[in-house]
Amino acid sequence: MRNAEHSIRDIILAIAANSKNGKIEGRTLLQKRVYFINELNKLDIQFEPAYYGPYSEAVAKAANSLVALGFLAETETLYPPPPGNVFPVCKYTYTLTNEGNEVYKSNEAKDREFFKRIRNTISHMSEIGEVDYASLSLAAKMYHIIKIQHPKTTKKNEIISIAQELEWELSEKAIENAADFLIGLGLIKEVSHTKI
Repeated sequence: MRNAEHSIRDIILAIAANSKNGKIEGRTLLQKRVYFINELNKLDIQFEPAYYGPYSEAVAKAANSLVALGFLAETETLYPPPPGNVFPVCKYTYTLTNEGNEVYKSNEAKDREFFKRIRNTISHMSEIGEVDYASLSLAAKMYHIIKIQHPKTTKKNEIISIAQELEWELSEKAIENAADFLIGLGLIKEVSHTKI
């Protein structure tokens, strides 16, 4: 892989260029999309465990630099605080600018194979049901914890059991949906049932 920061910028531009209306709806969603692109394409971007799942400071810096360069436009939307919370919720949306689209097209022309892999990964994630940041965050969090703490765990039932042991306050359905998403990506396996 080329210079890590440059490659991360390329990935972010590819995500925006291949998203509906050229938009990335939130920083958390951006982080998780890059995380799964990283995992599926073995790009060696470093992620650390965080509250909302794996987080990369390098991804945050790359996104900020793309905004500063005018390749992405960033808009901030404030929502009222949820019940029991004093802080408002803030959502950042990134929109690919005309200049950013030109840079993406130029980069893509120079390395068609790399960008084809990234586009295919983005498309595959959409096909298997990656729709919102919460579902994607849970799947990323589950996979990251398992990868670090239980690297030999690869089956859905084992992963669901680990999530329950961690006492996550999630419904079984949410955990199962996240596991199904990971199966769809080929990162874990469905339990095989043997007939007796």
